[in-house]
Formats: sequence, C-alpha cells, structure tokens
Amino acid sequence: MSALRFLSPRPLFLLLVVLAALWLAVLPPAGLSIVQARTLGIVLVTLVLWSTGLVPGYLASLLLFAVAIIAHLATPEVVFAGFGSTAVWLIVSGFVIGSAIGISGWGARLAEAVGPVLMRSYPVLIGGLMAVSMLLGFVMPSSVGRAVVMVPIGMAIADRCGFGKGSNGRIAIASVLAIGCNVPSFAILPSNIPNMIFSGAAETIWQQHFGYMEYLVLHYPVMGVLKSALAVVLSAALSGCTQPWMLEDLPGSPSPTLSQSPAPTTPTPSPTIPASPSPDPVRSQYPYHG
Repeated sequence: MSALRFLSPRPLFLLLVVLAALWLAVLPPAGLSIVQARTLGIVLVTLVLWSTGLVPGYLASLLLFAVAIIAHLATPEVVFAGFGSTAVWLIVSGFVIGSAIGISGWGARLAEAVGPVLMRSYPVLIGGLMAVSMLLGFVMPSSVGRAVVMVPIGMAIADRCGFGKGSNGRIAIASVLAIGCNVPSFAILPSNIPNMIFSGAAETIWQQHFGYMEYLVLHYPVMGVLKSALAVVLSAALSGCTQPWMLEDLPGSPSPTLSQSPAPTTPTPSPTIPASPSPDPVRSQYPYHG
C-alpha cells in the first residue's frame, strides 16, 4: 500500500519538481546566477508543497526559510523581514479572532441573538449580513480579518436556518460574506492592505496624497453600495430561496408559547361497540322450551 501511495500523482509530481530544483542548483540555466537558480528551485518546491498538501503549510514555509538561510541564499534579516510588516500582523490577528469566535461558541450565540432580526426572509438575511460586513470595513482594516470574523457567524446562522452543506442557500450566504468583506472595503482608503500599498506607493513615487473623505465619496457609491446591492439581489435570485419563512418553522427554534393560539383540533370519534341482543325472557326461564 505504501508503494502505491508513493506512485500517486501528487508524490510523483513533487519528485519531478525536486529533481528539477536539484538540476537548477547544480546546472543553472543561462541568464541566472547560482544564487538565483537555487532560489528558484526552493521556491518551486515550496509552491508544490503548498498546492499538493503533502505536508502542512507551516512546515513547507519553515522549509523555505531554513533552506534560504542555510544555503546562504539570503540573510536572516531579509528572510524574516515580512514579519515586521503591519499587514502580516493584521492578517494574523484576524485569524486569531476568527479562531476564538469558533472555539468559544460566540459565533453560535451571536447567531441566536441576531437570528430573529435577520431570519424574517432570505433576502433580509443576506442583506443584513452584507450590511454588517460593510460596516466592519470602517473599523477593521483587513479583508481576511473581517472574513474570519463573519464567516463563522454566517455559517452558524445558515445551520440555524437549516441550510446544509452544499445547499444553494448556504453557498449564497458564503458568497455574500466573501464579497461583503472584500469588495466594499476597496472604496475605504485604510480598510485593506492593497489600498495602503497603493496610497503609500503613490505618495512615495508620485507625491500624490489621497484624502480619506474624497476617496470615500468618489468610490463608495458605486464600489460599496451599488455593487453590494447587486450582489445581494443576484445571490437571492440564483439561490432560489426568495420565499419568507416563519421563525417558529426553522430547525432548532423554540416551541410556540402559551400566548399563541393553538391549532384547531378535530375531536376523534370514539369507537362504537355493537350492543349485544337482549335475552328472551321466555327462553331464559324455560331453556328447553321448544
């Protein structure tokens, strides 16, 4: 079994890439120095490890760092320079917050709290999730961070609504959350990492400074409001879940209270027992009377 597993496509592809990386390290092609060729080889191996999933992602990253430092392809300062960037820690903090929401169960509790407000109908549900994602863009400057915060909450609401894995309703909720956490934030200058890189490069290279309000007024009506509304309408239409539902009809909802009028019941008729014939008084007194 181990031999057959080794002959599967992913290990064979990794073996071919490792051989190609060794060839680059020993015989660098024309136009590349020995350091550039070796760097290209280890980067190719790391990309294949990430894409195939043969080893955990963090192990492949550590392999890249270790080989780059041991082979003197770069100095430790250059290798770990990315960890000094603010953008990296924004993403890491978003993952930490998202994991905490999922582990602590806060996502399920928040879904129960906002459920009666959002679960009036399916368009209201995805429209509310889109609105919350758009509002987070003003206070949380990381698209990945907003996604890891909102996706567990949205999936908990989908479970409460009875949308199982693979259903159109659940896919539409995930799509709206992905769009709402990413697209509207491009109209808010400090709300995502590409905007900060863009504004920093424009100011450094071209001495062009972008103001917060002028950038917001220029882009948010179309990129924020119009595109978000279009995403909600298309998601509701393509999912096929446009009919409203009652909260008490959803799975896991509380049972009706006493204040609700009970459903009319039809009385069940009692079974009739046939009456036995009364005995003849003459025959009972004279049993042998002919």
